[in-house]
Amino acid sequence: MLGSASGPASPVDHARRIAEAASTARGVVRLTDGVVGGVGTYGPGRRVAGVRIRADHVEVHVVVAVSTASLAAIAAGIRQAVSAVEPTRRIDVFIDDIDPEIIDVDAVDLVAVRD
Repeated sequence: MLGSASGPASPVDHARRIAEAASTARGVVRLTDGVVGGVGTYGPGRRVAGVRIRADHVEVHVVVAVSTASLAAIAAGIRQAVSAVEPTRRIDVFIDDIDPEIIDVDAVDLVAVRD
């Protein structure tokens, strides 16, 4: 786990960094608690929704924007962004919903739109 000069980072702090990285990926609207809720990393008085850290992998649960980009491409972008802060564990991405009111113009495949 990553730390600082003052000591190792708490699981909640590490989950927060993972959430911030995932949020920068193209097409991500927000992290979510999962389809039935409860997905998160918990600490004293704090919670990071949408990130679950396990011994061998990390789960990242997101809502994505409507676009013509493939969901696989969005998931790959999330994995790439998260791997910068979590290079050792497998990163499992769950696209739990698509927000029909948000269009990520940067993720739209303009060639497909013209056809």
